[in-house]
Amino acid sequence: MQVTRSGGNNSQSERVYYSISGSSSNGNDYSYLNSYIDIPAGSTTAYIPINPINDSIYEGTETVSINLQSSSAYNTGSSTSGMVYIYDNDVAKSTINISTYDTYANESDGLGDRGSVKVTRSGGDNSRSETVYYSLSGTATNGSDYNRLYGSVTIPAGATTTYIPIIAIDDSIYEGTEQLQLTLQSSSAYNTGTSTIGYVNIYDNDPKSVTLYDITFDESVQQLGQKPLTGSSSSTVSSIVFGDPMVQQSLGGLNNRPLVFTDNQIGYDQIQLNVAQNLGRYSLSFDLDADFLNNSPFTVLLDTPGVNNIYFNPDGTILMFGGTGGKVGSYNLNGVNHVQTDVDFATKNWKLIVNDQILYNGTFSPSSNDLQSIRFSLGSLNGITQSVVGIDNIKLTGG
Repeated sequence: MQVTRSGGNNSQSERVYYSISGSSSNGNDYSYLNSYIDIPAGSTTAYIPINPINDSIYEGTETVSINLQSSSAYNTGSSTSGMVYIYDNDVAKSTINISTYDTYANESDGLGDRGSVKVTRSGGDNSRSETVYYSLSGTATNGSDYNRLYGSVTIPAGATTTYIPIIAIDDSIYEGTEQLQLTLQSSSAYNTGTSTIGYVNIYDNDPKSVTLYDITFDESVQQLGQKPLTGSSSSTVSSIVFGDPMVQQSLGGLNNRPLVFTDNQIGYDQIQLNVAQNLGRYSLSFDLDADFLNNSPFTVLLDTPGVNNIYFNPDGTILMFGGTGGKVGSYNLNGVNHVQTDVDFATKNWKLIVNDQILYNGTFSPSSNDLQSIRFSLGSLNGITQSVVGIDNIKLTGG
């Protein structure tokens, strides 16, 4: 910016004052100016240098205006202001928006019916690729309900749009419709637009689980020292097949009126739960205390109608027959065991979980496409072992 003088005493230096305005910032966009300049003695001209500061922030073209200020030491001429343009060498930031593109993903359709979220950019340099960051929320679980997402996506060079595919994982668990929400995360590399959320609904193809039996023997209608009630209710056993299992006050670690099997006569103590609901999957759970086992296992029989057995042996081992299980593990002979077994007729899978440990997860070999009944049994046809076993909290669900 040029400052000149005329008509005065040029043999002396002279200080000239000015104000600064414009869209740029003094000391940030250009080297700091002091709002005055001295014309050297013997000279009629001085220059105010505008030296841009090379930052890494895109600001576009900015202006610096120098405006001559009046003073009692000099007169102001006809030209009292000047302007300099500062050109930016940084790339413009993109503005990023995220929005829903395909609202639905379905477990049953795999890649054919995926959901997707759309990511767009504008206003920046589209010739380069650009990474956009997002967070995940909602009722669906990353990596379990849909193929894992990693929190970022790249818009390719030359493109203004990319898509985040939401591919549902086809599991065998009923969860209902779940939702995934993607939220745009801020970054110093781009600006966030007005649309920052996209969502996808994940539709379940599994049937809803239903409770078929939920039996505890502490109910007032179950009499102490008597056989358990039988009937078609979900809170009673279907039938007593053999013997005389009794509801007792306690047995071992089962303190809330369990059902006790006693092998004190020729033949079995055995109860049955009728099933035959034509469901694809069943899950049975119960609490077991093998208070005393002598030369005879406690057996759970899954009738399809061919029998698939789980044997709780006197030595603490567990055997499974009807699949390819054989000896699968052990259980606690001196306390309560929580037992769960799941059968899937569609996949022919059989799982056994004892005290939260998966002991078997393998082949299931039913003789039909449905579970006909479940039996709990102690004893043998030909001897008396005096074995005593208690069970409680029997629950059977299907779906």
